Amino acid sequence: MARCAWIIGLSLTALMAAGGTGFAAQQDTPAGDWKVSTPDEQGLDGKALAELADQIRKGEVCPNLHALLVIRHGALVLEEYFNGWTRYQRHTLQSVSKSFVSALVGIAIARGEFKGVDE
Repeated sequence: MARCAWIIGLSLTALMAAGGTGFAAQQDTPAGDWKVSTPDEQGLDGKALAELADQIRKGEVCPNLHALLVIRHGALVLEEYFNGWTRYQRHTLQSVSKSFVSALVGIAIARGEFKGVDE
């Protein structure tokens, strides 16, 4: 469970398409406003990310994970869905959104963009 939390934390702070290699450079990935790139082009180990996605698919880590996205230097480098989930299915976010927002607020406070949590 600790490894799964680390993986989720990494995906949220670093800001991972079904099938094949899972790399976002596949043509069927709707990138929206994100530039699409490969992990290697953005300084990430593409082989390690592919192995991680494979371990998640096999249920070896994070067996209940639905999706993993990795964004590096403003580019979507990996978008992967697991356990029958797709990019088109809606999710309730609940505690994930609270964790994400609290991390962003902490970053903004550290950068001096917010004076504190009451702003």
